[in-house]
Amino acid sequence: MNNDFSRNGEPESTGSGEAPTFPEDAAGSSGDGSDGVFSREIRNLIVALMKSGCLTAADDEELYGLYLRNRRLVNGFLANINLRTVLDEAEGILYIGNLVREEEEPEDNSGTGKRGRSSRGDSGDSFLITPRRISAFDSVVLLLLREYYHRRLSEGETTIVMDVDQLEDMLVPFFSDFQAGSRKDRMKTNGALRRFQERRLIKILSSSEGDRVRINPIIRTVISLDFLHKQLEAYREFYAGHGVSAAEGDDEGIGTEAGDAF
Repeated sequence: MNNDFSRNGEPESTGSGEAPTFPEDAAGSSGDGSDGVFSREIRNLIVALMKSGCLTAADDEELYGLYLRNRRLVNGFLANINLRTVLDEAEGILYIGNLVREEEEPEDNSGTGKRGRSSRGDSGDSFLITPRRISAFDSVVLLLLREYYHRRLSEGETTIVMDVDQLEDMLVPFFSDFQAGSRKDRMKTNGALRRFQERRLIKILSSSEGDRVRINPIIRTVISLDFLHKQLEAYREFYAGHGVSAAEGDDEGIGTEAGDAF
């Protein structure tokens, strides 16, 4: 299963939830970079964005607002290192990806003297974000989170929270030796969730009622609905027929572009 996560899916309806808004030219913008040196705030913003790949208005309100007030400056710097930003102000999400430029191709030999445009963006540039693969176990966890997000969003919810116990019950059919609620398998599940929290796909919540995760809207840009349906069905058929253990789930699964941004 060598498919790549897609960012081309059409987003579902997001309900009536509104993200905090920030004036683009509000007072307090600092560091115009005219002398080649950014202010500490702008430097820290760029570092945070490059380290995490994503900022949200809900969890990173100060940095998110700083970006909106200085977006041209930040975008200009990132473009020079072949990175682009994608901003969804309705959802309050900002993430980075590779900036692929279309380069002019050499003159053709038809005698017209015309130059073409490369649709591949194959300019010979180097990129900071390179494809990575995640384990089969993490792949299944991520697909189940995405499926749950889509189902609850379709029912009209705007903040999607999932019990970890429920996630473990959904994992049982995929792995022959997985035992929901066992200490060993809860540690394995929590390890996957921590990795996804580092990518800002989820936020782990703890309460007296048990462990839960909030699934962030950025997950829609990592896995399209079409990819979700095809890949999850393929996993269900494969694991049902082969009796794969949770330990074997450490092998490579589907791929993602790290932080394009994850």
